[in-house]
Amino acid sequence: MTARRWSGGLICGRRLRFASALALAALAAAAGAACGGSNGPGGGAGPPQSAAPVEFVGDWRVYSETLFYDAGGSGGSDSSASTTRELSLNDNGTWEFGSSNGTWYVTTIDAADWSRWGVEEYGPQRKVVLEGWNDDVADGPIEESEAGVDFLWVIYRVDEPSPGVVQMKFGHP
Repeated sequence: MTARRWSGGLICGRRLRFASALALAALAAAAGAACGGSNGPGGGAGPPQSAAPVEFVGDWRVYSETLFYDAGGSGGSDSSASTTRELSLNDNGTWEFGSSNGTWYVTTIDAADWSRWGVEEYGPQRKVVLEGWNDDVADGPIEESEAGVDFLWVIYRVDEPSPGVVQMKFGHP
């Protein structure tokens, strides 16, 4: 269920999702301890994830999308349909965007990320990572305020129509 369906509005939906996430985290911790405490697929450490990504769960709409060409210059989206689709981040760690899907997590930004994104550091400390995006991995900074998460950026490379980097900004609908 999304927050939009609750008559109490978004705040009620966030509180319910938070409580659900706490219960799931406690259950996962108990199951991990009972099963020998495996740290991910193959027993490896897996990606460093935030402890409570519940504030990200829900639907996010595209606020802007720009392709920055490797050869210089930029252009708008090559697909007007993307601005009408919503990115859904599910509480089970999966995401959906149109017919595409994969897994997601939140982790800390490191210095190499800013360089790879072609963006100067401006404050965000965490990033969202979307595995399976465009048959690869996309990630980007999370813009937060005292009120919570304001925007997510999804940044990824493309080869068509010309090689470059796409930057998509998502906000709550």
